[in-house]
Amino acid sequence: MEDNYVEFEAEATKIFSFQPLVIPGLLQTPAYACALHRGWLMTDEHEIERLVQLRMERQRILDHDQPPFLWAVIDEYAVTRSFGSADAKAEQLQRLIDTERLEHVSVQILPMTTDPHPGLSGSFVILDYEDDPSLVYREVRPESLYIEGQKEVEERRRVFQHLSATALGPNESIAYLRRLAEQTE
Repeated sequence: MEDNYVEFEAEATKIFSFQPLVIPGLLQTPAYACALHRGWLMTDEHEIERLVQLRMERQRILDHDQPPFLWAVIDEYAVTRSFGSADAKAEQLQRLIDTERLEHVSVQILPMTTDPHPGLSGSFVILDYEDDPSLVYREVRPESLYIEGQKEVEERRRVFQHLSATALGPNESIAYLRRLAEQTE
């Protein structure tokens, strides 16, 4: 299913991502993506390398002349979770911090101290298009789910708006990530 998602993602004009457990694929470093695949009990190093390379290629959409707008709300747990070496974690945190200079990327951190919220039902991505209806993508291993109905998409949009309003603002999130990176060094 990932190949279909890659196509849908590449055509989107706006991408709204909520991730409670992992850093969104468009913002992952190679070391983080590799650790993630190993954490999913993958052992074939060639397949892991292929998937990491695919993820890095996907990220090129953020470098286009007219890149999509990416708004990511990431649970604090995803950025504090241990993975790989301290250097790999520092590199991943720096990748998130570097989004501050990108006008088309907004990152917010949802604190772990937040009361139960509608995002506890799992991760999702809303993909908006210029000429096509929006859709929601939910990855539920080992398969994926695409939701296209306007009512369902609007329900996820309300959830995303709630999560965004509950999360640290973009500037506060970057400041938090900088503090976390300093503690990692």
